Amino acid sequence: MIEGALSGRHCTWTALRPRPLRTWILSSAALLLTCIVAGLAGGCGAPAAPQPPTLNLPQPVRNLAATRAGNTVHLTFSVPEKTTDKLPVRGAMTARLCRSVEGAPCQPVVTLPIPQQQKSVSAEDTLPPELTQGPPRLLTYTLSVLNRAGNSAGFADPVATAAGAAPAPVAGFKAMPQRKGIVLSWQGNDMPAGIAGWIRVDRIRTSAPPQQVETPEAGHHPLTGAKPGPEPAEQLLRLSETGAGHPMSAIDATAHTGNSYRYMAQRMYDVTLDGRTIEMASQPSVSVETAYRDVFPPPVPAGLVSAADSASRSIDLDWSPDVDSGLAGYIVYRRAIGTNESPQRISPAGKPVTTSTWSDTTAAPGQRYAYSVSAVDLSGNESQRSTEVEDQWNAPSSQPNP
Repeated sequence: MIEGALSGRHCTWTALRPRPLRTWILSSAALLLTCIVAGLAGGCGAPAAPQPPTLNLPQPVRNLAATRAGNTVHLTFSVPEKTTDKLPVRGAMTARLCRSVEGAPCQPVVTLPIPQQQKSVSAEDTLPPELTQGPPRLLTYTLSVLNRAGNSAGFADPVATAAGAAPAPVAGFKAMPQRKGIVLSWQGNDMPAGIAGWIRVDRIRTSAPPQQVETPEAGHHPLTGAKPGPEPAEQLLRLSETGAGHPMSAIDATAHTGNSYRYMAQRMYDVTLDGRTIEMASQPSVSVETAYRDVFPPPVPAGLVSAADSASRSIDLDWSPDVDSGLAGYIVYRRAIGTNESPQRISPAGKPVTTSTWSDTTAAPGQRYAYSVSAVDLSGNESQRSTEVEDQWNAPSSQPNP
């Protein structure tokens, strides 16, 4: 008898010892069917068709950014994680940055190795002297990311900044706490014609925010009922600059008492090049730090007047309300005229008056008094007393019966 066997792509047959006819027929049919299926699949025992090899080309960068401060351009971008085949990038990469001035060919300026697994890159391009002088000119950057074989899928979209003379650094920068906020001051500077200038101030809170206990009335202003919002840890302030060569100042009214802050200032130019507005910044100023402690008393109340009311046996007081946001209320004082008595508090102790009126119902008839009012804030700081006003009420004279 003859029996078939598979060998590579061919079916071979070997003579064997006789078998029963039924067994031979069944074995031969099964072998024939196996050969047919294998042939349709590409041959008996043939491997699957190979996949095309990946080029391992990193995708082009999509978020290249460039900012100029002084004579240095800072560039940042995220490292591609996928190839053009949408597979993970294998191995380390290299970034090549180039610079173009007013549309001229892009010249290589920075080459950076990118270690495997690094997520982002920052680089600096120190401009040559010819690009740090004269009027603003368009400056563009782009980059390509190369794989470990030195191949790239193309350039990132170009980003723009400006060549030319940078803004002068901010001189004489100071931060001084006052009652209504932290006063920032600096020395003004001339601006080139046709350029809008301003001062950028970066503020960082250097202390943890004060803990506040949440109660139904906690944090609300006693006079307005307003509740202050949360304060960000970092904040950007934009201050106008109009004077040249003169002291300039602005107030940071968003600072919260009890916190400490660090400020840093840069002079900014907004220039228009090729139809787009570009920011140029000076070198950062020396940073200044200050602790904002609430040790400043509120303004002295003004406009105090009095009116005697014999019918109600009282002397009514009225004054101009204070609009200070940190005001808690007022304290009313009185002294007797013609005595050595010093002013005594007659409004309730421990609780300031929250309106700008008060009625003295304890005044004795016929006694002349001098009244004054002070203001007190939420931290317990009390102002000086106001200018005094004098008044008295007299009991009605008795009339004899007819």
